[in-house]
Amino acid sequence: MPNSLNSEFLRPIATHIGPGALALFGITAIWIPPAEIVHYLATASALAGILLFVGSVILGFLLEDIASHFENGIYESTKGEGDDNNWQGYLCFDNSDSVGRNYVRITLTRLKFELSMLIAMLANIPWLIKASLAARTFEEASFEKSLLFFSTPILLWLHWEAKQSIRVLADARGILVRDWRERQAEEAAKSDQPKS
Repeated sequence: MPNSLNSEFLRPIATHIGPGALALFGITAIWIPPAEIVHYLATASALAGILLFVGSVILGFLLEDIASHFENGIYESTKGEGDDNNWQGYLCFDNSDSVGRNYVRITLTRLKFELSMLIAMLANIPWLIKASLAARTFEEASFEKSLLFFSTPILLWLHWEAKQSIRVLADARGILVRDWRERQAEEAAKSDQPKS
């Protein structure tokens, strides 16, 4: 049982279900008041729960696909000299450095989460604006207005974190590729030396 719940199994679920569920809530809240959604979730049947889970996963995959376009744009805007060569070298290199590869994998998962959550939060902005404008008094929409107010710094923070993660990934791939190439050159030099 513990082996089946390792990080390789949990990472994709965490990066798809969380953002997918948040986006699904935001999209649904445009038409159905959030209080009714919460009441429905509290009284929903197992089948409805399964459908919501599946919907969150599907939407999470869609968010990840959209996020990859954001990632490409951020990568292009933060690209350093040699990053493209390092990326191509990383795709081709054969190295059993599990520490380096695990670090890249963990950072990539964090990046996917940051970008997917960024888009999921953007999906919640329309219902927050709608609820804020529909309220007759400030107190009626104080919760929605607070969420709307705090969503801006969180969105900016997620964007900044994604840029940092992309830079860390590029640097880590460069280090791994350089190390691999140096070891290949050393091994080639050793094999070219005449045996005594």
